[in-house]
Amino acid sequence: MFYKKETISDLLRIIANEYGYHHRNKFYIDKVEELKGVRPKRQHVNSVIGPTSKRKMINDENLTVYGKTFLRKCDNDLAFAKRVLENCYV
Repeated sequence: MFYKKETISDLLRIIANEYGYHHRNKFYIDKVEELKGVRPKRQHVNSVIGPTSKRKMINDENLTVYGKTFLRKCDNDLAFAKRVLENCYV
């Protein structure tokens, strides 16, 4: 791929989507430096894709497990679960 037009933030998102969000900041910094020749700061990585402690929770397995657990807590009532989630952000 041609990465010269993308900003550093765009590159960080592309790398995170391609390789996963579970890596340390140094991994993303090294990849951006390899692709674009610019070394971003750790704060930039954290602001774009989130802090390491939160990123580890972002993977499909965890989301599936937490989603199923939440649905079981709602007695497998999908309509009730949707209503609870909608009312959380009001």
